[in-house]
This record gives sequence, structure tokens and C-alpha cells, in this order.
Amino acid sequence: MLVLVSALFYVTRDNDPHYEGKPLSKHLEAFRGQGLWSGGVTKEIGQPAEFREPEAKFMCSDLDAYAAISKVGTNALPMLIRMLKSKDSRMRRWVWEVAEGNAFIRRHVRIKPPTSGWAKQMRALAAFRELGPQAARAIPMIIPLLDDPDVAHVAMVALKYIHPQHEADVLSLTNVLRIKTKSLSGAVPSLLHADAILTLASFGSNAVGAAPILMNFLSSTNGEVQAASAIALLKIGVTPEKVVPLVLEHLPITNPPPANFLGAPQMWAQRRLEERNLTMKIWALGEYGRHARSALPILSNLQSYPLRNIQEAAREAMDKIKADADSGAR
Repeated sequence: MLVLVSALFYVTRDNDPHYEGKPLSKHLEAFRGQGLWSGGVTKEIGQPAEFREPEAKFMCSDLDAYAAISKVGTNALPMLIRMLKSKDSRMRRWVWEVAEGNAFIRRHVRIKPPTSGWAKQMRALAAFRELGPQAARAIPMIIPLLDDPDVAHVAMVALKYIHPQHEADVLSLTNVLRIKTKSLSGAVPSLLHADAILTLASFGSNAVGAAPILMNFLSSTNGEVQAASAIALLKIGVTPEKVVPLVLEHLPITNPPPANFLGAPQMWAQRRLEERNLTMKIWALGEYGRHARSALPILSNLQSYPLRNIQEAAREAMDKIKADADSGAR
């Protein structure tokens, strides 16, 4: 029995290879995740709008961690998949949220936030980022995670770093679009859907098989999904004749009413999200150049939008469209 148990343990245990006498898992503790960027268009006042792909952000306290990942290579994949699956229990998170919402409990009981699972996920992403396409053998183990709202986000970024070449693997990202429940962190399904669509955008023409689904989502009632679909359809190369009219249908033709955000942080966050989505749609139109000439009247109206960022984004898009139209006429 002892031999059998020992053999079973040996077969099923995590492979935690060593580098310079220290397990890789310990080396990976040098990475501290600063968050996940879902991708999209950023626009700072005075700076041009710019598309950024989904990614994870890290700080690393020990450069030996990079050497350890490089040296160990794909031998670490079983352990990295295990780390990618890590998550804190919903019960533990519920207890922490209740404690945080109660002043008496906060004053007398110190409950640490449930972050151990998140920390392991981010360390795994740090390794996948360094391994890149070398980790292709892990793709079949990552794809099932796209169905789980609690780990789908990190699974998407892992696939993006590996950058699969087979169309079926790329299109597996559409599995996220079937998620109907909130994640452990409280992320609503539509947020995960938009993130999956922006991840598809990072694959360019290799994701063209998702075009019919994305065309449907371009008419979604959710602004995040609409904006993400506009970006993805542009990036994968769907003809502007199909995309531009649908994007224009969802651009505002009048300015929003003045909003009083005093004491209403949720209203403020919602307005900021709407502005981000609008910036993404405007940027996509500009990238279509002369093929988006029909957008010029609406973009001209947006010059009076009560936010300088939106005004600048509209002006940039108009300049791109006109410049491309002029070059095409010559």
C-alpha cells in the first residue's frame, strides 16, 4: 500500500522544477500582479488615441525569476496550469465582503482579503508571458478554463501570450461568450464577453472565423460589447461596408445631459465607461479611413461633446478619414 500511495503521489504531484537550488514556484513569487488590462483604446488629453492589446501587468523584485522561467521552460507547464486554475472560495470572499461592509467587524476583527488564488494566477501569467509560443502544449489544458467565469479572464490572457496558430484554438475564445454568471470578483458576464472579443482582436485575420458572431454583437444592447466588436471586426479585416453603418447606428447624435455626480460614484463610473466605449468606436471609424466617410457628419457633431478627450478623438478620426480620402483621390 505504501508503494502504491507513493507511486500515485509521484504521478499526480505538481512538477515544480528547480533552478539554482530553488523551486520555480519560489522564483515566481518575485512577480507581483498589478492587474489585468482588458485591452481597448486609450486616450489621454493631448495624446493620440492608441489601441492596446489585453495584457497582465507585473512588478518583479528579482531578475533571477526570468532566468528561472527560461531555463525550466516547458517542464513547468503542469504546475503553471495548476496555478492558473487557482482561485479563492466564494464563501471566503463572501465572509470578507461582509466583514468589510460592517464597521464593528472591521474595528475588532482583521480578515485578510482572499487574494492567494489571484496571486498564483498572476505568477502563472508571468511565466506564460515569458514562454510565449513555447508553451503551445498547454493550449488544450487552458481552453476548458474559458468556460469558468472565475478563471476565464486569466485563461484568455494566457492564450494571448502563447498566441496559438491553429484557427480552432483561436476561436475557442468564443467559449467565453457563453458565460452567464458573475465571476468571483463580481465581474458581470458582459465584461468577460468584451474582454474575450478584444482578445480575439489581438489575433488579427487568424480570428476571421468569429466574424459572424462579432457582427451580431455589434448590435448588442451592451455598450462594452458593441465597442469591443467594432475594434475586433476592424482588426480581423471585415470589410468596412458591413461594419461602419452598424457602428454609426450606435453613436450619439446629441450631447449627453449634464450629470450631477455628487454622491453618486456609480453614476460617475457608468459615464466614464460610456465615454471609453465611445472613444473605441470613434477610433475604429478613423482606422477605416476613406471607407468611413459617411461618419464625418456625426464626428463633426462630436466636436462639441462636453469632454475634451472625445472632441480630440473625433478630430483625430476625421483627420484620418479625410487624409485617406485625399490620397485615394490622387
